[in-house]
Amino acid sequence: MIFLEHLFNLSIVIVIFNLVWGILVKLPEILLTGLKPSKPINYILCGVKYFLLSNLIYTNTTK
Repeated sequence: MIFLEHLFNLSIVIVIFNLVWGILVKLPEILLTGLKPSKPINYILCGVKYFLLSNLIYTNTTK
């Protein structure tokens, strides 16, 4: 039961993070690049996103 509770809490963290990421990062990226895919920007943002998400998950699991 504790496992399910932790899984539920982590899923809420991931959903909220993705929502905030979409609003704060992807929207300005789309406006700046004009809907043209830019591979360097995508790779950099993807790396930053996974780094922040992994740190957020780590801090929530160590509480």
